[in-house]
Amino acid sequence: MDRWDGFFDDLEGRVEEQRRADELAGLADRVRRDRAGITLAARLAGVARSGVRVHVLGGEQVSGQVDEVMVDCVVLEDGGRRAVVPLASVVRVDRLGDRPGPLSLGDRPGLGRAVRDLARDRRPVRAHDVTGVVNEGVLDRVGQDHLDLLVVPADLTVRAAEGRSRTTVPFSALAVVRQL
Repeated sequence: MDRWDGFFDDLEGRVEEQRRADELAGLADRVRRDRAGITLAARLAGVARSGVRVHVLGGEQVSGQVDEVMVDCVVLEDGGRRAVVPLASVVRVDRLGDRPGPLSLGDRPGLGRAVRDLARDRRPVRAHDVTGVVNEGVLDRVGQDHLDLLVVPADLTVRAAEGRSRTTVPFSALAVVRQL
């Protein structure tokens, strides 16, 4: 092997080394771009049936297994009781995995449907708003962007709630609704 062969072998090695470095740099950029497109909802869907703790505006914490994730809310279940958490009220999530998962996109997914599912049971609920105000009662009506709650202590029956005060909470002010 003469000195020119050594020179060209060295040059080929450097070109190959630079190509690998460029490829790795491109891979890192692609990973960053991919991560930038992942939503909180998708990450919550990635831990379906796993336990998480969600902190919401107003200071409340909700723990449970991720039961369903929609575009704008997550439904957690703990001991047969469900809690609906609007993603707009989420401040922090503990025990969240890295991998995204599929969202429940049904016919009209979202907060309204999840709250209507709770209302159908006619079980007492506790509704927390983003300012920290808490009302207990029975979901009476669920509109497109709000809910009506018959305000009554959890130990009274639905019939005893008749004639009680009613409060309306816009979804934009809702931090969490949980079954009691």
